[in-house]
Amino acid sequence: MKKIISEINKLGRLHISLIEPENITTIVSKIHSKSKPLDLENNYLIDNLTAAKGLYVFFAKFPFRKYEHLLGFGRKWGVLRDKDAPPNCPRFHKGNANFKKNKKLLFENQYVPFYLGKSEKIQERVLCHIETELDKTVYALKLKARNNILKNIVFKLGYVEFYIDDGSYFCIELLEKEVRNFLRPIIGKQ
Repeated sequence: MKKIISEINKLGRLHISLIEPENITTIVSKIHSKSKPLDLENNYLIDNLTAAKGLYVFFAKFPFRKYEHLLGFGRKWGVLRDKDAPPNCPRFHKGNANFKKNKKLLFENQYVPFYLGKSEKIQERVLCHIETELDKTVYALKLKARNNILKNIVFKLGYVEFYIDDGSYFCIELLEKEVRNFLRPIIGKQ
């Protein structure tokens, strides 16, 4: 038991070091620097994405600048605990939409963090978010299937890859939580 407790304590210290604010801002900067326009009808960007493990972020530029309109979009998309929203789709997060930085981005007609995810294979997962149909049980954005509410919304996609051992993937989960707290994407359950 002593060895297990010692290893847990080592992991705890490493966890604290891993999620230091400087590391999180470095990751967010990398995501922004790799972000590119995303055309939902053309898979050119997806075809050239990495198949590595990592984090990815969909950003959205909306055709409106008022928070009230963003709330209207959210109601159409499906809010938390909305029983009428499409199943197995992440929900609109009103609290994150109301986040001061996101409201400022919206008002300034800039890209708002839309959705953050992690994957062992970024390319496959991003394609799943775009191509999956509404009636499928896969948990995904299902963007092409929801084009009726995405009219005039411009997307871009950013990511950061981590070339790490399979056994280290849990660290990406830890980083995802911190990046989520930093960006506050408007879609997603966490």
